[in-house]
Amino acid sequence: TAVPTPPDPERFLARGPWAVGVRTIWLDDRPVEVWYPVDPAAVAGQPTEVFDSIDVISEVLRPFIPGDLGGEVDTGSYRDAPPATTGGRFPVAAYSHGSPGYRQAATFLTSHLASHGVVTIAVEHLGRSLSALLTPLAGGDTPEDDVDDLLGALESVGGDPELGPVVDASRMVVIGHSAGAGTAALATADGRVVGVVSLAGVPVGFASDRPALVVAFENDALIDPAAVWGLHQTLGDSVFLNIAGAGHASPVDACPLIQDRGGLVELREVLGEALVRAGEDGCMPGDADARAVHDLLRLYVTTFVHGLLGPTEGRVELSPEAADLVVGAELEAFNEPPATSTTTAATAPPPTPITLGDTEQLRIVLTGDSIADQVAPHLAAAFGPAAVIERRHYAGTALCDWFADRGDDLGLEHLADWRPHVIIVDHGGNAMTPCMAGDDGEPLQGAAYTAKYLSDSEYLVELALGMGSRVLFVEQPVARGDLLSGTHQVFGSMPERHPGGEVRFVSTWPALTPDGRFVQSAPCRDDEPGCADGWGALRSPPPNNHLEALGAWRYAVVIVEEFIVAGWIDPGVTGIAVNPADE
Repeated sequence: TAVPTPPDPERFLARGPWAVGVRTIWLDDRPVEVWYPVDPAAVAGQPTEVFDSIDVISEVLRPFIPGDLGGEVDTGSYRDAPPATTGGRFPVAAYSHGSPGYRQAATFLTSHLASHGVVTIAVEHLGRSLSALLTPLAGGDTPEDDVDDLLGALESVGGDPELGPVVDASRMVVIGHSAGAGTAALATADGRVVGVVSLAGVPVGFASDRPALVVAFENDALIDPAAVWGLHQTLGDSVFLNIAGAGHASPVDACPLIQDRGGLVELREVLGEALVRAGEDGCMPGDADARAVHDLLRLYVTTFVHGLLGPTEGRVELSPEAADLVVGAELEAFNEPPATSTTTAATAPPPTPITLGDTEQLRIVLTGDSIADQVAPHLAAAFGPAAVIERRHYAGTALCDWFADRGDDLGLEHLADWRPHVIIVDHGGNAMTPCMAGDDGEPLQGAAYTAKYLSDSEYLVELALGMGSRVLFVEQPVARGDLLSGTHQVFGSMPERHPGGEVRFVSTWPALTPDGRFVQSAPCRDDEPGCADGWGALRSPPPNNHLEALGAWRYAVVIVEEFIVAGWIDPGVTGIAVNPADE
C-alpha cells in the first residue's frame, strides 16, 4: 500500500471544499454555536450570515455604545443549512472564548475549520461572556464548569438528530483564547481531547503528553510571549509560534474592524483606559495587518487540527516556511524563545517607601465587608506591632456609601485627622444601594454601573492622596467563579490611572486557588493558622464560602506582601515568611 502523501499546507490557507452551515443549540441555559460542513449545492445562491458584534451586548448597555461602533462580519456560513451527508463522519474541534468574549468571537477561524471538514463548536461561557463584563454579578462559573460545558456540548452535538449521524464525537481538539486557553488545558484531563491550540494563554493543568500548538503574540500587553514560551518548554509535544507585530486581541473577528477605525477611542470614557487598551491590543494601525494575522492563524491552526484528527492524506508537519504563504504577516519566532519581553517591569514606577518616625507605627485603614472582618485579625498578626489597623465595616454597601454623607463617623473623610498611611479597599461591590440608582430611581446597570464605580474610585483615590495616604485595591475571590466583576475591572485599572506608585491593585486569588481552580482546602505548613497534619480549610462549604482561618491568613499575607512589592515597607518590618503556601 502506498504511503499517503501529505497535502501542501497552502491548501489550508484557502477556504476548504465544503460550504459551511451554522446553527445554535442549547446546553441548559447557555447557547452553543455549531459550524459544520454542507454540500455546496445545497446552499447555492443563498446569502451567508452576517454577524454584528453589537448583537452580543445586552440591551442595557447598547445606549452607551456609539451607533456606528458595531462591526459586521461575514461569517461565510449559512444559517440552519442541512449538514452534508457524504464524506463520512466529520471530526470535531471546540473553541473556548476569552474574557470578556462570546462564542462567535472568532468566526474567521471556526467557519474556516468547518469548510475543511471539521465540525466546530463554541459554548457561550456565561461567567466570562462580554454581556456579563459590565454587570455587577459577572462571574459565577468555575473552570471546571467551563470544561463541563465543552464536553457537554460535544455530547449534545453527537446526540443531535441531524448533526449526530455525521459527527465523530469520540475525540476533539480544543482551541482556547486567553482565559479559554485555561479551559482547553483543563479539558485535556478527558481522554476525548486529543490536542490543544492555546492562543495568548499561559494555562495550568495541561496533560503534557497531548500535542499542542502554543501561539504567542509579539506585542501582547497582557500575556508575555516569554511566559508562553515557558509553557511550551513544559510540554512534551508542542509547537511554539510568536506572531510578529500582533497583540492579545489579534485572534478575534473584531480586530480588523478596530484597526480600520483607528481604535476604540469612543469607549474610553465608558469602559476606562485599561479595558479599552485590552480590546485594542494588536489591533491598532501601527500593528501587524490584522487580516493577514488571521490568515496566518487559519493556516497553522487548520493544519494542526486537520493533522491530529486524521485526514486520509496524512499529517502535515508545521514549519516556519509555511508563514511565507501569507502576505502582510510573519512569525517572530518558531520553536525559539521570543527576542523581546512585553513585561512592564522596566517602566514601573520606582518604589516610594513610607517614612516612619523611630517609634511611629504604620497606620492602616481596612475597609470592606465580612471578608475584611475575617481577615482583620490575621492582618494584624501578620504586621505585628509594626502597624495599627483601623477597621471600617461596610457590609451590604456600594463604594458611594463610604463617604461623609452617610451621616455617621464611618465616612472616609473623617479619617483626615488620623492621616492613615494606607487605605486598603477590600470590597466586592455588588450591593445595589440607593446611591447606586440613576435619575429615574432605578438601579444602575451595565456601563452606567461601571462608570459610577469609576467615578467613586477616583474620588476615593483623590481623597486618600489628599490625606497623604496610599491606596491598595484588593480583589476578593468571587464565589465559585473565575472572572473579575465589573467592579474589580475598575479597581484593577486604578494603578494605571495613577502611575506614581501610590495606588496598587492585588488579587488574592493565588492564595485561595493554589492550582488555578476553586478549592475549599489545600496543603499547608504546620505554622500556618488552621493547618493540621499538613492540610487545612481555605473556605467554608457553599453557599457561604466564608474564609476559614487558613484562607484568611493567606489572604492577609497577600496584602502584606503587596506592601513589600510596592516598596512601601521593608521586608524585615513584619517578620512573616514570604509566600508560605509555595514553600
